[in-house]
Amino acid sequence: MAVALGGLLRGLSRTLNELRRLRPLAWPATDRVYLGDLTVRDPRRYAVVTTITDNFIGMGAAFLLSLHERLGRRDEVDVILLQSPGVAPLSLENGIALQELCPGLKIIEVDTSSFLTAANMTRYDKEGRPMSRRRDHYELPSKKAAYVKLNVLRLAQYEKVVLMDSDMLVVDDFSDVFDLSHDIAAVRTGAPDPDFTPEHRGRGAPRIGFNTGFVAFDQAALGAGAFNTAIDFMELRRNRRLRDQSILNEIFAHADRLYLPHAYNYKIHVSDPERLSRAETLERVKVLHFVATTKWGLKDPANSGKPIYDYYHAVQKRTGIPFILEP
Repeated sequence: MAVALGGLLRGLSRTLNELRRLRPLAWPATDRVYLGDLTVRDPRRYAVVTTITDNFIGMGAAFLLSLHERLGRRDEVDVILLQSPGVAPLSLENGIALQELCPGLKIIEVDTSSFLTAANMTRYDKEGRPMSRRRDHYELPSKKAAYVKLNVLRLAQYEKVVLMDSDMLVVDDFSDVFDLSHDIAAVRTGAPDPDFTPEHRGRGAPRIGFNTGFVAFDQAALGAGAFNTAIDFMELRRNRRLRDQSILNEIFAHADRLYLPHAYNYKIHVSDPERLSRAETLERVKVLHFVATTKWGLKDPANSGKPIYDYYHAVQKRTGIPFILEP
């Protein structure tokens, strides 16, 4: 009897903890308001949001073309590119070229002066020391753009917003994520599961992080309150180690979270360069993600003949934009 009662109490405790974890999102009030909601003219029902900078224009062009060609339900979806002169610059010429590749692309300039400084972009190591410029590279536009992406939280007009990195390639339609009801849906951190097994689906514990290369935000997770909370967390040194990924994992640690299968954000990682060789991957993924230094493998002719390398360059060539990929 005592054993049975003990088991019942433990089960009840777990249930209560789960309910606490999945409580409705409520952003704390703050005396400092950095920015309000971001208004988009004539918004559709959903949005896909990214950033592209001039120094990565070749890769960004391939991403947008693949998105335009593969994403379903386009009449319901706005594609939005966030840019900020001096932080995440995109020239007028490049902007026009991208709009030709992705008709209807909305390029929105955001003001970062109220929240983004050299001080709060600097990252720190585990001992609390500022990282050297050789390790951090925080001055590069493509690195600063990670913080510009936080403005996705201000897009509260939409029922669902998907934030995507531009070092990705869309292989298959992923518009089914717009039908999910969770606060956020994303792929967990770490190397992808090569067998695409289904156990990666389901609510995850806060201790397991998610990769911010592909995140679907429900309207309940959006708004100026979410954005200002993110910037408050950004002021804390420990919340910038992985830039936007660290910040978003922190503020959504207790959100109603769904872990998507790795097919939605299949990370081609430098730790496994042979992943470029696996033709079967192209038949099973929705989005390829060339993380970290793997991007440079796309510039190495030695990889020619590998299925994923060849597939990528077939798309990139059709953009008509040189494959510019600079530090």
